[in-house]
Amino acid sequence: MYPESAPKNWREILDEMHMRWIESPLHDKDFNPDGTIKKPHWHVMLSADGPITLKAVEKIIEPLNVPAPQKVGSGRGMIRYFIHLDNPEKYQYSRDEIVGHGGADVESYFELTKTSKISVMKDIATYIYENEIDNYADFLGF
Repeated sequence: MYPESAPKNWREILDEMHMRWIESPLHDKDFNPDGTIKKPHWHVMLSADGPITLKAVEKIIEPLNVPAPQKVGSGRGMIRYFIHLDNPEKYQYSRDEIVGHGGADVESYFELTKTSKISVMKDIATYIYENEIDNYADFLGF
């Protein structure tokens, strides 16, 4: 979504659809491969309770004057892309600038997976062992 072509009330238009959607920070520090700065833009992810056709999505976004919609393979991956979390070579936007609308829970996209939790627990156990922490209160101090 580009600021110069989107209607001023684009957020209200999407809110009136009564569906969950998430808005990225304004991407105004991105570069093209040739080094020129990209046009400022937002990424928006729509979320439905069940399957939704491309035709239905096109009807929702028609009044927004946006490029063709793309199917999202992973909501978690898309929300991480909103801030370039997994792309350190790109500008790192602030997680706090991601906005959930219509009841969208942005934080749920950043929750640790089962595999990540196990990894974190192993790191904690290693830290406790290596630092000879034998008191829970001492551990909480760290």
